[in-house]
Amino acid sequence: MTWEGTCFELPDVWQGEIDYDPFAYDVGILGYLFSTDYQHLCQDLYLLAPLIDGMTTKTIRKRFTADRALEFLEANMDTVTDDKLNQTYKRANYITYYRYDGRWDGLPTDLVQKWAQYREPPLPKMTKLMRWLCENDRVATFVRILRSVGRLFMLKIGLRARAACI
Repeated sequence: MTWEGTCFELPDVWQGEIDYDPFAYDVGILGYLFSTDYQHLCQDLYLLAPLIDGMTTKTIRKRFTADRALEFLEANMDTVTDDKLNQTYKRANYITYYRYDGRWDGLPTDLVQKWAQYREPPLPKMTKLMRWLCENDRVATFVRILRSVGRLFMLKIGLRARAACI
């Protein structure tokens, strides 16, 4: 269970999810850290915006793996000039949680179009509602119980359907 044993709160499990892909979660945590520490540099280091979005996208099947994130970084280093790489950057005020803060604002239009597939879309209303509901610990516990019961129910239906086919 992802909410136990970590000091990080990745939004992926803010809707009461029980199980999760640990590899995608690890990449998401690293993207979360990049977001909180380096998001303010996106207007200078353009490739950070799609890199962070690719590592933290809520669509897990589209999320970068660790290898894919490295490939993306290496393939797009040409967008960072030597003077930008050699420049000293100051750390911004620490953002206490992951949030989208206009990472793509101010990026050149051609790069925004080139990297459009990595841009994270706005949260669906249902996800916003579930996150709001799960802010209450009792509601979050209830949602997790409902998800567990639903999983067992779906498993039973799947087993019955499989048995009927045999």
